[in-house]
Amino acid sequence: MRAALAIIDADGLEGLTMRKVATRLEASAGALYSHVTNKRQLLELIVDRVFDGMTVPQADAEVWPEQIKEICRDMRDRLRSHGDLAQALIGRVPVGPGFVTLLEQLLAFLSDAGVPDRLAAYLGDLLGLYIAAFTFEESLWERDEAGQDSLNQFSSYLETLPAERFPHLAHLRDEMTEIGHDERFELGLEIILQGVARLSSSG
Repeated sequence: MRAALAIIDADGLEGLTMRKVATRLEASAGALYSHVTNKRQLLELIVDRVFDGMTVPQADAEVWPEQIKEICRDMRDRLRSHGDLAQALIGRVPVGPGFVTLLEQLLAFLSDAGVPDRLAAYLGDLLGLYIAAFTFEESLWERDEAGQDSLNQFSSYLETLPAERFPHLAHLRDEMTEIGHDERFELGLEIILQGVARLSSSG
């Protein structure tokens, strides 16, 4: 998996091919296919490797939302350390043994924290989607200077809009364009988890 991750780090997810992995391993593509069926299975193994070693703590009823935030931060850090790998999680549910074990631990955590079954079942999916989508978008901004240029252009465009016609855009322009990645990520988590806590307490 190190060879595949090295390719993703250098060339992005689109640059990952079975042939490139085989070349880096100084093996034939045929030899590689004897270990993995296709690129999809290779990605499953890569994702499993990235999340290898993650553990979910014992739920503390007093601070479980903060514990969840730490888990999410860890997942984000692991994904963002490998370029746009997060894209591999969008529209795909990982089924590798390591990731499935992690999901089992997370669901047990939510149960112990008193989160109702229906919310717990959806929260695992929602947090995974949030982390993957956020981190993938983040990788695009960081990898491509055009992303920052686009944001600057958007900010400049907002400045040209007449405030009397677009008062909310004028009022929130700085909030929309100057908030950093970390602050945005934390705010998103807070919104999600406060909603879960409120719904959990309402029965």
